[in-house]
Amino acid sequence: MTGTVSGLSALAEDLRLDGHLDECGREETDWRHCSWCLWAVSIPEIDLVLGLRQDGRALLAWPAEATVAWVVAADELLGRVGTLDLSGVLVPSVRRLAHRLLLLASADLEALDRRLGSAVAAAGPVERRCLHTATAVMVSAIRRPENADLLGRLPERLRIDLLELSGALSSAVQVGGLLPTLEDRHWQGLPALRTQPAWGRRPGTDPRSGTRSRQAAGAGLAPGSLEALVMESVIDQVIAGASGIEGDLVGAAPPIPHRRPVHDPPHTAATRSLLWRVARIDWHLTFVDSGRAGCWNTRVEDGAVVTDVPWPVAVAIEAAADHGFVSATHQERPTVEGFSAR
Repeated sequence: MTGTVSGLSALAEDLRLDGHLDECGREETDWRHCSWCLWAVSIPEIDLVLGLRQDGRALLAWPAEATVAWVVAADELLGRVGTLDLSGVLVPSVRRLAHRLLLLASADLEALDRRLGSAVAAAGPVERRCLHTATAVMVSAIRRPENADLLGRLPERLRIDLLELSGALSSAVQVGGLLPTLEDRHWQGLPALRTQPAWGRRPGTDPRSGTRSRQAAGAGLAPGSLEALVMESVIDQVIAGASGIEGDLVGAAPPIPHRRPVHDPPHTAATRSLLWRVARIDWHLTFVDSGRAGCWNTRVEDGAVVTDVPWPVAVAIEAAADHGFVSATHQERPTVEGFSAR
C-alpha cells in the first residue's frame, strides 16, 4: 500500500476505522492525515491482505469462462494466503486490523477455491478447452516420426481418420500456422490484479495483424499469398475434423505421465513480468505445470508432482515446443514418459 489513497480508502471502508490507532492517542485530526497512523498501516502485510481481498473478488467476478491463465492466477492467489505471516506486524492494533482484513477476505477466497475446483474438474471448462485445442495440434503433428509408435497403436478407424486429416500439408506448416489460432482461444485476458501485475504485460491481439496474418507468419508464409490461403483452408478443415473425432481420441491410448519435482522453482515475479510480455505461451503445458489439473489425476508421488496427461495433449505439447512455445510458470520442462528428452 505504501500510503496510496486507494489503499487507505479501502482500509477505512473495510474496517470502519474512524479514529486514530490505539497507540497513537491523537484525536484532533482525521487518522488519514496523521503521519504516525499512516506510517503504522503503510506496511507490506496490510498491502498484501488488501490485495488478496481485492484480487479474489476480481477473479470471482470475471465473467468469462475459466481459462488456464485464470487457473494460474487463482492458484497463486490462494497459495499466498497459506504463506501469509502477520506475526511480524509490530503495532498491536495494526496486527489486529490485518487479521480482521484477512477474515473479511476469507469468504471470497473460499468461494474462489470452490470455483477453481469446478473449473479444473473432469469435463470442466478448462479441460474442454485444452482437449479441443490440443486435439487440433495433435492431428497436425501425428505424422511426425516420433509419434509413429503411438499412431500404430490406435484403432484402425481412428488411425485412418487422423492420417486423412493430417495429410494435406507438412506437419511443420500445419502446426506453425495453427498455434496462433489456439493462442487466441486460450488467452481471454484477466482483470487487473494488484498482487500479480505481470498479467498486465500480456499482449492482446494486434488488430493490425489478425489471426490469419499470424498463422501465415507462424508457418513461414507470406500473409495473403496463395500458399497462406491454402494453409488457412487446411487449418479450418483440421479444426473442424478434429472436433468431430475428439470424443473418441482420449481413451484410444493411455495417458502420458508428466513429472516435475515438487521443489522445482517457478518463475519469479520479475521473470514473469519480462517473459509474459514477449513469450509464446503453451497453455496446455502451463495447465500441467500449474499442478491444478485435477481432471488429469494430478498428484504428489515420490517427491514429484505427477499429471496423467491425455495423449493428444502430450503430443500437442511436444509439437508446440518445437515452435518455441514455453510454459508460463516454469523454465525447465517436466520429465515425460513416452517422448524423448528435449
